Amino acid sequence: MKNKLIAGFVLSIAAAGSAMAEIPASVATTVASISADGKSMFDTVFPVVGVVIGLTVVLKLFKRFVAKI
Repeated sequence: MKNKLIAGFVLSIAAAGSAMAEIPASVATTVASISADGKSMFDTVFPVVGVVIGLTVVLKLFKRFVAKI
């Protein structure tokens, strides 16, 4: 039973390796382009998100300190 499982596992790995070899180059360039666009969007949005979170924290602290006065 174990031999059949091991043989099936080895065959599935071999099949996956041969399937990966047949991916066209255009897919790789498309994935790289999408990745670059995602990184660009993250670089653009991250400072805005940081400012919004920072202002939220500052406002909550301000309200807390004003309530104590």
